[in-house]
Amino acid sequence: MVVPDINLHSDGVLQLAAFRIAQRFGEPNPAAKSEYLPLERAVVGNSSVWKASQILVEYEGERFWDHYTRRWEMNRWSDDHIRERWDMRVQRDTIEQGTGHQKSFLFVQPVRMARRAVSWCVGDEAAVRQMLQEEIFALGKNVRMGWGRIREIVVSPAPAEEAENWRRRTLPIEMEAFKLDGHFRAVAGIKAPYWDRSNWKEAWQFDETRTLTPA
Repeated sequence: MVVPDINLHSDGVLQLAAFRIAQRFGEPNPAAKSEYLPLERAVVGNSSVWKASQILVEYEGERFWDHYTRRWEMNRWSDDHIRERWDMRVQRDTIEQGTGHQKSFLFVQPVRMARRAVSWCVGDEAAVRQMLQEEIFALGKNVRMGWGRIREIVVSPAPAEEAENWRRRTLPIEMEAFKLDGHFRAVAGIKAPYWDRSNWKEAWQFDETRTLTPA
């Protein structure tokens, strides 16, 4: 899978599943429907999070780099042309994507083999299983290109000693009482979409490589 540049959270994956279900049923605002998940919430004052941990990925082997291309953004050029930018007034019959300022983009992305991914949540087991198994088929970035395909999804009750493992996630700074030894101060998202930097704030971020005992 493509190594993500932010921590994946299981509630984010479930919200994606809820969004897809709402779209399929023709909901006029599927994003609003995705706010309702079959999970419990932890609440401290005005701050709350879903009781759903990060997705901890067990990798195999070393990281390697994959190259891919993306076509030059013709639509942006067309918009500029319509607005009659001075450097776009020359008549153009072709777009040279192999060279020049219209050349296609070349990107590299970090890739690792993933053996399995594990997370914990507190909620309706049957509903969580159905949403994941019917709507989620891949994890990570560029899944449309075939990366991160999931072979099997298993949802099962956790042992009693893992009842608090949902706390292995990013927490609001106000929820210090819930943090583990693996938490550290950072600026991060506490709700989906976690990649949206406009939602980032000071928080307790979790690092699974640290000691996993209650603080």
